[in-house]
Amino acid sequence: MYILKPLPGILPMPARPLADARSLWPMNSLGNPIFDLSGNGKKGTMVNDVTWGAGKFGPALNFGGFVDYVNFGYWNNPSGKASFVAHVRFDRAIGSNEQIASADKTNTPNSRSLQFRRSAAGKLQLITWTGNVAKIITGTTTLTTGLCWWVAGVCDGVKSYLYVNGISDATPVASGSMDNDTNVHFLLGGRDTNGDLLTINDGLLGRMDCFLRFDHTVSASEIAYNREPFCMFPEPIMPEFGIAV
Repeated sequence: MYILKPLPGILPMPARPLADARSLWPMNSLGNPIFDLSGNGKKGTMVNDVTWGAGKFGPALNFGGFVDYVNFGYWNNPSGKASFVAHVRFDRAIGSNEQIASADKTNTPNSRSLQFRRSAAGKLQLITWTGNVAKIITGTTTLTTGLCWWVAGVCDGVKSYLYVNGISDATPVASGSMDNDTNVHFLLGGRDTNGDLLTINDGLLGRMDCFLRFDHTVSASEIAYNREPFCMFPEPIMPEFGIAV
């Protein structure tokens, strides 16, 4: 039995789980805060006009594109490695940066850890900082507006990698170990420019069905196998539970 996108109170069970998630947010709690199903208790607070709506696999978060975001508290990643996996749809025309996730106090030196975003050119991009120097990897696929994308960014402490719909989307780029600034907020859907949660830039206009965060390297095979979150065997379905049997 495989659980698809679970309803509240029902845990997800992918066909081959992405192991040891630091945080697992399937966007199914239908309330505020957003619950973390990894067991690590990293709840997220919806701020401003983030709302619940219909997603591809069940409930999803809708972001209004300006000062809307989810705050998961202060960033802390002492390993210098991280992986991010998301199922997201962009509803704004390509032309501006839109953050999927960030831990970046842009206006404060030495307080920058990451940006995971669709760039103004419409490409997936992961930016990490090592010794306060930005390390940027940019994908090749155009993340077309109005479509759902299964995206992943990985920094293994040596190189960075990008994946779109389970397939490598860029030549790996030398990154080094990520800086770990614990004075910046980890946000979904925006970037906290001044560190005071008053100036939010690069807002996401779109929908997010799930987000997973890891403090280690997720392999290419894991990402490829789990390219549709919690939806491995969609038939037959018991709609009242979201369960395939």
